[in-house]
Amino acid sequence: MATLDSLQFEMERRVILFKPSTTMPDLSQLGYNADPNLIVTPSTAGEQLIYNCPNNTRYVNYDASGNTVQEWYKHSQPNGWRELGSGGGSIYGTDSSTWQLDMSNSGTILQSDGSSNLSIKGIDGSLGTLIVGALSIGSITGYLRAIDGSIVVDTSVGQLLTGSGTLTGDDLTKDFVLEHNINSLNHITTIYESDNSEIYPEIKIGSNSDTISFSYAPPTGTDHRVVIMGF
Repeated sequence: MATLDSLQFEMERRVILFKPSTTMPDLSQLGYNADPNLIVTPSTAGEQLIYNCPNNTRYVNYDASGNTVQEWYKHSQPNGWRELGSGGGSIYGTDSSTWQLDMSNSGTILQSDGSSNLSIKGIDGSLGTLIVGALSIGSITGYLRAIDGSIVVDTSVGQLLTGSGTLTGDDLTKDFVLEHNINSLNHITTIYESDNSEIYPEIKIGSNSDTISFSYAPPTGTDHRVVIMGF
């Protein structure tokens, strides 16, 4: 005959395993079939159960054929789950939809949000913050733009091209050739005097050099600043 102590022992050693087909108290199925870390605001009874279950609870999600995709265990509250791996003693798994940085110290989790976006989470499953001291991108076509909380590459905006130089007078030269090498005719060239006021000599632009022609030869020691912007 079972005793209270033996029943308590059996209950404590039993592993709780939830799955999409788990029967709920109202006889409906749990229903949720995805990464449990993606539950931020529970909207169904099944999501409430996953979100609020105790640590060390297990959960498994399936593919369309009913095969196991991944098994998880509840690591921290309120909704921090880790993948159960299949080799090397790892509990983090090798699913390419989830990566964890600094595993030994319970660091940041980089994870798909179920679409094409990458979600940054803390070890407890809550959304994290990315702080970048310096960002280096090898090559990019277009501009990085922040749109509705996301950073995207906008290919409709061309790369901004710039150039600059100084034209120094010598009492003889009226026509100056400025090499800028921006390789584009789509640019504007502006000339400034030493007091930063804009002047308007004749300008003939070229893909890699511009010719600036004055009506008189600027005096010796007179510098004119040239600024070029284009695309």
